[in-house]
Amino acid sequence: MVVGAGSLRGRELRRLLDRRTATDERVVLYDEDLAVCTLTAFGGEPTVITAVDPDGFVGASVVFFAGSTALARRYAAGAQEAGAFVVDLSEGPGLAEAPPWIVGLDDVRQRPGKGGAVVRSPSSLAIAASGLVAACATFGLRLLVITALMPVSEFGQAGLEELEAQTRHLFNFQSVPQEVFGTQVAFNLNRVLPSGQPFSLVDLQQAVERDLRVYWGDQVPVRVQLLQAPVFHSAAFLAYCELERSVEAEKLAQALTTRGFLLRPAEEISPVQVSAREVDRPVVAPPEAVRGEPRAWWFWGVADNVLLVVRNAVAIAEKVLAR
Repeated sequence: MVVGAGSLRGRELRRLLDRRTATDERVVLYDEDLAVCTLTAFGGEPTVITAVDPDGFVGASVVFFAGSTALARRYAAGAQEAGAFVVDLSEGPGLAEAPPWIVGLDDVRQRPGKGGAVVRSPSSLAIAASGLVAACATFGLRLLVITALMPVSEFGQAGLEELEAQTRHLFNFQSVPQEVFGTQVAFNLNRVLPSGQPFSLVDLQQAVERDLRVYWGDQVPVRVQLLQAPVFHSAAFLAYCELERSVEAEKLAQALTTRGFLLRPAEEISPVQVSAREVDRPVVAPPEAVRGEPRAWWFWGVADNVLLVVRNAVAIAEKVLAR
């Protein structure tokens, strides 16, 4: 069952679920507002997205929440009470009470809140940052500082439409709409978005920090800074790390590959946000040594901010259903 089936993440989730070769699960598509009564297709058959029916949660094995965080807050408890396993991949900070689960780290970290019936598939940045921590921890991680450029699609379809509208209005010398971001995002970088919106960069940053703290504890020194970039899709990040001992670049690159990163060869163009679209893992350039600091390194990478979250959510559901 998918709640928020008409959102960006909901559409990607429908696509991935539809590609599963075999499933005995009946998939029901729910949403609210304008998405209700949308005609789509699933399993080769016409399907209509219907309004959320709390009674419909009864008998569901897994319920995905892929719409707004507010939508998940309204209905997640009811789905859990009906006996469903809840996977939250909401746009925005998500359910704070739901512990994150990154399936790709199951071999090195036990998922937080094991035994609970509600979990969250964290943001692409949290997934990438956790992968960096896991890779660097092999050599003793002393410090990891990440600056990320976030796309407007973190704010859903409304974010995409407002960036497009702002760009068009600026070219026509018109005032820009600001209903979603509260400020000009087009041709601009923003550190803090005005308050009064459903959520802000600060909320997203706090969610990433919370996920890292839950997964790795306070003993892992990770610092995160988010910037709002005027791009539609995919997050980009620049990370600086200090290790407890020196290591060869080849071994560090191998550790990144082991932890699920796609490493671009040095002779190729450095990863860019456009190239990350529809790539199911974070893409990084070869580690770059900091001159004069044998134990310090730079990492540059990009990640599809929708696909990574959705792919991880599907992997969670597959593990739950395989029990």
